[in-house]
Amino acid sequence: MNKEEEIFRLAAVLYKDGNYEVSKENTLKKIVKAIFLENDNISKTISEIISAIFENYTLNFSEDEIELVIEKNSKIFQITKPQPIKYNLIEKDYVKLKNKIEKNDLNFYINKYLKDIKSKNLEEDKNKILHFLYNIFTKNLENYNFFMHLNNDIFSNLSKITDFENGDIDLINGFFRYESAEKDKLIFDIVSLSLEYCLLASPKELNKRQISNKIFFLDSNVIYRAIGLNGEERKNLTLQFIKRCNDYGIVLKILNITESEFKDSVKYRINRIFHVDNINTSKKVFKKYSSDEIYLYYYDWKEKRINISSREFENFIFAEYEKLKKENKITVEYKNNIDYIDNNEMRSIKDDILAFKNTPISSNGEIIAKYDTQMILSLLEVRKKSNDINKKILNINNFLISTDQQLKDWTFQKGYEQAIILLPSEWMTIMFRFLGRTNDDYKSFVSFLNLKNKEESTYSPEMIHIILAGISEMTQDINRQEFYAEQIIEHDILEIMQNKDTKDEIIDKVRNYVKINMDNELKDMTQKKNKVEKDYEETKEKNKELSDKLFSAWKRNGYYMLLLLIIGVFLFMAHFFWQESNWNLYRKISNYILGLNEASRNFFFALDYAITIGIIITSSTYCYNRLFPKSKMYLKKLNEFKNN
Repeated sequence: MNKEEEIFRLAAVLYKDGNYEVSKENTLKKIVKAIFLENDNISKTISEIISAIFENYTLNFSEDEIELVIEKNSKIFQITKPQPIKYNLIEKDYVKLKNKIEKNDLNFYINKYLKDIKSKNLEEDKNKILHFLYNIFTKNLENYNFFMHLNNDIFSNLSKITDFENGDIDLINGFFRYESAEKDKLIFDIVSLSLEYCLLASPKELNKRQISNKIFFLDSNVIYRAIGLNGEERKNLTLQFIKRCNDYGIVLKILNITESEFKDSVKYRINRIFHVDNINTSKKVFKKYSSDEIYLYYYDWKEKRINISSREFENFIFAEYEKLKKENKITVEYKNNIDYIDNNEMRSIKDDILAFKNTPISSNGEIIAKYDTQMILSLLEVRKKSNDINKKILNINNFLISTDQQLKDWTFQKGYEQAIILLPSEWMTIMFRFLGRTNDDYKSFVSFLNLKNKEESTYSPEMIHIILAGISEMTQDINRQEFYAEQIIEHDILEIMQNKDTKDEIIDKVRNYVKINMDNELKDMTQKKNKVEKDYEETKEKNKELSDKLFSAWKRNGYYMLLLLIIGVFLFMAHFFWQESNWNLYRKISNYILGLNEASRNFFFALDYAITIGIIITSSTYCYNRLFPKSKMYLKKLNEFKNN
């Protein structure tokens, strides 16, 4: 079993019953139980137990500590060998613990999630999730180690995995969002274990008063989340965190400099949005190429508005900010705010933060680093003025709450004596450990662990917004917008990034490109239309010729029948005329019939007239239908041939 699995199994043993009792003795008892669980309940001496704990969990305990725990829990542990004395778990307790852990195994939920998403590489994807959870454990261990001012190096050999590709991030975030209260608790247990490690190494134990008697100053990134500028899900979960702080009696404040940073950044972003705004720009198309939440927030906002302006949007956001403060009892600290002065000290801090974050040298990066400098110095000033310095860390009351892991890492690297910044997830672990928790709390906690995807597009959100604004000026059709966006953004056919064009130049390029394409499409459509019309006329003419031929053939039979009609009329006339002529065949037949008896004579004369008159009537009707344009049959056939 590797280090990751050992750590996760230990978390499962410690918190299997949802009992987060903060007692070193109780925790040590569970750790010893975990050792026997990992080693199939094989008997061990005290020294072997100590060695196994250090080998598996990198924790050091004395023989007296282990011996005391075993003696006090004789109903769980038993002596199996007198010389040397060896111990293990009583069999029924071992079986009970083993069954409990197997039913509540993290691997079960990971495998279930991977099957539901139809993962093609189950083992590989499972390892990625396990690696990330282990990375969370080690990172939080480092943070709590610093927070509790332990400076303990015994955890340094717990390796960290920090690099994740975008595909891995989607996989991991999907697991975090996967609906399962049991899974959320297991993840909380893993992070809680990192706190447990530090509590075991700490000479003193925490108490509830030390946890609740705090003042938190919210960073602008927390405000962004709380009012929805980073998405609705983060808003709900951040508000859950703020509510729990209120419930536990933690005072929430915002530094005046933080409020200024928040408002300035909102104004800056709104200015960039409305710099090129076009009301026909599609959120659906933008979302395909960027996940920048403030743009998506803007698209949602404008869909419900008739009057759309930068001032209206700004007022709406600031109204949400004021609502956040009022509903959650958040006040602004107007005193003890340090203004940025371009002196050696502040410039050095600002440049150091900028370099540590590896921020590109830009006016925006400079401004953020200045605000970070002011925020940290202001917090230190608050501590100084409230006599919140030169105390042990657990007695310090004033902290910054921020999601900026890089800035927190900078304060750690800079060597400040006491922790300045706490991540929401870190404090949630502490709060929930000491002050109680619910399934919603577990879910809220897990949400703060979500990784942020790097933008895969070549273009920045602002650049995408500019391109889409140019496209939407030319067409409101969403499908056409998607088509042109794909050509310009995905295939970079305008080479915008290479040419370093200005905003106006980009919009002109995009408009011209779309216009030329639409003109070409119109031209192609016109040509196709003309060709179709030409082909149609040609086909129509050919069909007419064919129908005329078929109709003529149909009429021609009428002329053949006309000949039969003439013959029939002639035969009929021969009954009455040309009786003396030798060529009159009918006269000869009539003479023959007259020589028969009366019955035969009547029969043959009747038959003669029937045939002759039948020929005349049938042929005349046939000729009329096919040769006279006014006949119904003629008109019907003429119409059929024309339509076919």
